[in-house]
Amino acid sequence: MSEKGDGKASLQMLSYKVDKVRLDVVPKVNILIHSTDIIDSEQFKYSISVREPRKIKEEGSTIYIGGVNVTVDLVNKDDSKENIAHGEFGITGLFLKHGTDLTTVQEEAIVKYNIPSILLSYLRSVITSLFANAGLGLVIFPLINMKEVVEDQKIRIIDIDSSGVELSGTNR
Repeated sequence: MSEKGDGKASLQMLSYKVDKVRLDVVPKVNILIHSTDIIDSEQFKYSISVREPRKIKEEGSTIYIGGVNVTVDLVNKDDSKENIAHGEFGITGLFLKHGTDLTTVQEEAIVKYNIPSILLSYLRSVITSLFANAGLGLVIFPLINMKEVVEDQKIRIIDIDSSGVELSGTNR
């Protein structure tokens, strides 16, 4: 919390941009003919990577830049398990830290876990819409334990200056 009792979150999303959208579909007649309403979870394979957050301290405020990348493969329902679509998606967000009542440990946890969780919800929507609009069917993108993803990737926060240059010796 920034001020006790004001209800304002310690981290505020200022903006986001979907910065990577790519979907390749195999151009085969059987794929065009056999469009499904809902894509079976056995057909939908994905991987998620979290971009290491960047921290900018400037004029009494702290800004974080975070991001998430998702790769998706859609395989055929039949026994061939042939790959019929491949997608690569990415999103970046800008967040402002409010107040000073967080410990360093609390702030790092919020940045490492909450930023990717917030951004993934926006990217999940883009992926679902794109698959549906491409005529591939409805993707039910599962909920993800981002804490586990972040810990597996050993994410660290990188201090940078306002021009984006990494500040040496200040990484966590």
